[in-house]
Amino acid sequence: MQLIALDDSQPITADCAYKQRDYSCPECGEKLRLRAGSRRMRHFYHLNPEKKCSQNQKSLPHIQVQLHLQKLLKNSD
Repeated sequence: MQLIALDDSQPITADCAYKQRDYSCPECGEKLRLRAGSRRMRHFYHLNPEKKCSQNQKSLPHIQVQLHLQKLLKNSD
């Protein structure tokens, strides 16, 4: 599950992204899209998954730490 992508070379979080729009992976540069709904957390997915991109293989603890850091950074100046 990927929470950050690039939009015109600028980082964007899944919370601020739009469906049906292409973004790019900050690691491998491949196309990403937003996946969201009432039953799933907003996240990006690779249109053509590359095995060499580690963004596809994040564990649940990694994602939880990433979300916690994201909240801390939003609350800080």
